[in-house]
Amino acid sequence: MATQSSGGVMRTRLSWLDFKLGFRMLVRYPGPTVVASPGPGGLALVLLHSVVMLAICLLACLVPTRRALGIEPAEALKHA
Repeated sequence: MATQSSGGVMRTRLSWLDFKLGFRMLVRYPGPTVVASPGPGGLALVLLHSVVMLAICLLACLVPTRRALGIEPAEALKHA
């Protein structure tokens, strides 16, 4: 993975080699690659994190949608 700085902004470029090495590690060492922390609670931690992130993403989509459904389009166009 190469990094370069332009104007104080760090940019990261991924190459094909990064993906190739990552896939090789996933095939050769599936346990440590998928489960970040060792021990019996590692998989539970990954699953818990996935469920929490899914819930946050659903809320981020549903709350604005619910607000938008309460607006009548004709009324909104009259006031625009």
